[in-house]
Amino acid sequence: RLRGHGRVVDGVRREAVARGEAPPDHDALETGEDDPALPVASAVAELRSLVEAGHGQACHALALLEREGTHGVERDAAAALAHFQEASLAGVLPATHAAASMMMVGEGTEGGEPQVEAAIEWFQMGAAGAGGGDPACHLALGILKADEASYPELYDLEASTAHLEKAAEVGLPQARHNLAVALQSGRGCEADPARAAQLFAAAAKQGYMPSMVNFGVMLALGEGIDEDRQGARAILERAAADGDGFAADMLTELFPEGGDRES
Repeated sequence: RLRGHGRVVDGVRREAVARGEAPPDHDALETGEDDPALPVASAVAELRSLVEAGHGQACHALALLEREGTHGVERDAAAALAHFQEASLAGVLPATHAAASMMMVGEGTEGGEPQVEAAIEWFQMGAAGAGGGDPACHLALGILKADEASYPELYDLEASTAHLEKAAEVGLPQARHNLAVALQSGRGCEADPARAAQLFAAAAKQGYMPSMVNFGVMLALGEGIDEDRQGARAILERAAADGDGFAADMLTELFPEGGDRES
């Protein structure tokens, strides 16, 4: 029995009923606010019935189960990809990114072959979606458009920065980090060390280790932020203790022979 699935299925079906995609007389509507446990098989069967009715959120939910092979659903990458695509075409933006990511590496594609051009088209479709597009698709395009060696046909640093801005606006830590790197160096945008330090700090608070290290280095050098060598050392020591090799290297370079320790 799977706790929590009843509310998911109930919510999806209620939306389907509101759209006229499913009949209202179904047991899932009787689960109520207490969210009782439902047998896994029953919950999955409910999702499948909504998928057959063309319900986008249900397609997305089933694709997640198929991709991971969890909750009694056999792992089937090809089916997951197809359902992510179906959900995307129904307007579920996160499914667009999932489908594109799978195509990028050949997960669920014919013969397991990467479909890079198709994946990029799906990332672009997701970024152009309603409400400013899918942040994860913006992040993907921001990364791809900055990689001249791998994707010379896409290379466009200004466009890369614009996509990273979109993803950073909603707080994606990797987007904040990549945008900060661009702002620190002025790559594809006007250099702004102060904003770069702010973005590194924000991503570091979210637990993004590369940002923690970069913020520590900027703090030690007083780059874009008031110098605080003791604070910087504490940050880098914490990162190094967590196994970050670059942090360990920066400790040796910036604090030779244990300098700047508090007495």
